[in-house]
Amino acid sequence: MPANRCTAHPTDIFSLAVTNKQILSASGVSALKVHSTADPDFPLVQSIDEAHKLGCHHVVTDGNGSRSVSVGFGGEIRVWSCHDGNWSENKTVSGSTGVWAIALSGDGQYLAGVSQDGHIRVWDLDANGEQIRYYETKGSFGTCIDLVTCLLSFSSLSVALTVSYSQQMAAS
Repeated sequence: MPANRCTAHPTDIFSLAVTNKQILSASGVSALKVHSTADPDFPLVQSIDEAHKLGCHHVVTDGNGSRSVSVGFGGEIRVWSCHDGNWSENKTVSGSTGVWAIALSGDGQYLAGVSQDGHIRVWDLDANGEQIRYYETKGSFGTCIDLVTCLLSFSSLSVALTVSYSQQMAAS
């Protein structure tokens, strides 16, 4: 192994989330890894052991690097908060059965997830993770999702979702 190469995870890395100071990585092991971007060698600064018992397939961060959300292969969604460069679990989102891909709004308030059967859910993380939207699709496997929020008025929220589906799954 070259001198400038490190092993971040002993298994495949499935997802990366980037903040202005750190990179969070998720893999088939139970730990999330946090690397600093302040040093050109990207040293490991935190290992969140037992974050997901069966490993993690998606991790996302908000625009200011204070909140992160991860989804494990066991179906659990965990919300993380960053204080002084250290991440700790903040809460778990309920009603997340089968969620595969996730997206977090820039301000970290809204979480969108698409499930393996194509259903889309949106949660308000500032309201104890309450589910605020539910969309039913044609049942295709959602592989990725993006979320853009726009406050139309103090009582109205517009949510724009972009979802990609597996062509192979959609054809069956």
